[in-house]
Amino acid sequence: MARKSPATRDKRKQQVSRRRDRNRKPYVSPFGNRHYQLFGGGLLVIAVGFVTMGFGSITLAPLLMIVGYCVLIPMVLMWNPITTTGTEAEQKSPQP
Repeated sequence: MARKSPATRDKRKQQVSRRRDRNRKPYVSPFGNRHYQLFGGGLLVIAVGFVTMGFGSITLAPLLMIVGYCVLIPMVLMWNPITTTGTEAEQKSPQP
């Protein structure tokens, strides 16, 4: 069996990669605009907690940081907005 020249192998790789690019769907971010707004709010609460800690607050600063790290940021990551239209009954049983 004869070996193919390097130029032939390169052409074949380019053809395969072009086929993959045509079949590839564009990336869609799972997070919407509202997610980024809430995430920014969580970061703001955390930053305010650090600033109040710098002023010597030993009660408000930890509370703000706990709310930011343990409530707001996980809430943003797990929150999935409801984007369905119609009732659940309409979606479960389509009309004939």
